[in-house]
Amino acid sequence: MSKNFVCALDYGHGKNVFPPSKGVYKNGKGYHEYDFNSDVGEQIRHILEGHGVKVLVTQPPHGNDVGLDHRTDLANREKADLFASIHANAGVPDAQGACAFAWESFHDANKCADLVVKYLKEQGIDLHGNGRHYSQLGAWTNFHVLRETDMSAILIEHGFMTNDHDFENIFGSNKEDYRRKCAIADAKAILDYFNITYKPEYQTANKGELSMSEYSELKDLINKQNQEIDELKDQLADKMDTTSAMNDPSDTHADAWDWLIGEGITNGATPLHFITREQTGTMLKRYNENNEYLPNWMYDSIVDQFSGIAPYLQKPDEWKIKLNNHQVAVPELLGVFMLGFLNKENTDKVSTEVE
Repeated sequence: MSKNFVCALDYGHGKNVFPPSKGVYKNGKGYHEYDFNSDVGEQIRHILEGHGVKVLVTQPPHGNDVGLDHRTDLANREKADLFASIHANAGVPDAQGACAFAWESFHDANKCADLVVKYLKEQGIDLHGNGRHYSQLGAWTNFHVLRETDMSAILIEHGFMTNDHDFENIFGSNKEDYRRKCAIADAKAILDYFNITYKPEYQTANKGELSMSEYSELKDLINKQNQEIDELKDQLADKMDTTSAMNDPSDTHADAWDWLIGEGITNGATPLHFITREQTGTMLKRYNENNEYLPNWMYDSIVDQFSGIAPYLQKPDEWKIKLNNHQVAVPELLGVFMLGFLNKENTDKVSTEVE
């Protein structure tokens, strides 16, 4: 290819226009045109991108309706080489078949529309009349997307939702195969218009496999889940990182932590981590080697945690009073806590054996 072509793909309508229009009811169930448009459009996009064509989507798949001015302005601003609008038709019950529109006086656009008809026929898709219709001012075919685009533009109607035969192809039991054929025909026409040789290896999924819209939704879901997993990994890494905030004591206890480090009672690592019973014993032992009583702030901290072992001590109220009055020497305090922990372990063991 001598040029990197840009194709603006327009998936007809948004999901918020039906009801009241752009869809049909059959046996009490609503069928949205946007569902067909989005599926076929995404399959076309897959084929075109596989052939190196840049695709500009002006009406996002399965999204709310985007204004026509916005769509054509976007295509003009990005200097697309072709604008292709994907639709399913509606009309009287007897009307059926696919067709392509282009502005009556635009030669290149009509050339592309003729190619669409050629490849629709190749795929065995029924046509509405000879498959060609022309847009002009003052007529019902005065389509904004064909009139206000600076580049060649086509609009493709892939059968009538209001016809029983076409309905089965568009929404019914034949939809996977029919939508795939529509996408291949449209993509072939666009590639031919760009003088790009079609390669079957970039064809869409076969019947029974995921459609491109289903694939796109699944891919978005997987990407979202992977993003959530990455966020959880980052949170876990922050918690496990010893250079993070876990290694910085809170302002309230910073002086006390510095004192513990200065006294050689702790090495200063991870002040916000939970302390085990054996670590508690080690710290008390280190302090006892040089001191008879604890500093006042340490007594206060122990009182706050005293309720955890109080049920496993004899005369817990007396011990609490002594702690509040800072009257417990270090060896005595160490013994009290170790006794409480041992009693708790024995109680837990008996409880487990009973269960």
